[in-house]
Amino acid sequence: SMKPTAVAVAAALCCVPVAQAQTAADAGLQTVTVTAQKRKEDIRQVPLSVSVVSGENLQDNHISNFAELVGSVPNLSFSAASGAGAGLSTLQLRGVSSQAGSATVSVYLDDVSLTTRNLYSQGTAEPRFFDVDRLEVLRGPQGTLYGASSLGGTLKFISKQPDLKSFGGTAKAEVSSTSAGGMNYSLQGVLNVPLARDALALRIGVETGRESGTIDRVDVNTLKVIEKDINDARWSVLKLALKAQLDKNWTLTPAL
Repeated sequence: SMKPTAVAVAAALCCVPVAQAQTAADAGLQTVTVTAQKRKEDIRQVPLSVSVVSGENLQDNHISNFAELVGSVPNLSFSAASGAGAGLSTLQLRGVSSQAGSATVSVYLDDVSLTTRNLYSQGTAEPRFFDVDRLEVLRGPQGTLYGASSLGGTLKFISKQPDLKSFGGTAKAEVSSTSAGGMNYSLQGVLNVPLARDALALRIGVETGRESGTIDRVDVNTLKVIEKDINDARWSVLKLALKAQLDKNWTLTPAL
């Protein structure tokens, strides 16, 4: 008569740590909402292979371009063209690539397609990682919802939307130098203004920056430097978004 009791007690003791571990895991679990299927869903309900990188993670890890992003996203690679600059390289997902003709990875900014054809002198559009809420990486063919040029997958940049409730803003500055190059800098500011609480809000963002080059042009005969740092890059970004809450179920958000 003692044997069943002993077995029951042992089973109960074995189950206690497992139950506690599950409770702790559930307590720390956060819901990740994505728009991979063009509607807001819990990522666990999406039957796709999706990676999400939040805007906070992009900032904390100083990820500002595709070349730096590939270290954080599985199956994503970035092929830099010779003498590469912005828009001269290509993206590959799951090893599917194209150097000429239709692109194999489509790029979207808030459901607006930025996808371009891959030519020998032109590659993927490269939006600045500026005021981004999250980046969704959809691996595998996405032709049903995202059309052509998504054989390898789709990258979606979801920008931060105007806040109807709170006035606020952010400012950020970065300065650095490059050996055998020059000074690099980045300046950005974002301002959110509720024009009518819970009804209308405006979000304005600006960014400007420069990355110094490291390549010098020399005379082929004398090897004298003709021009220094010819591969430097400069950029300016302006963002405007106006959000109007028409009623409980309808929102209008024109954006530039």
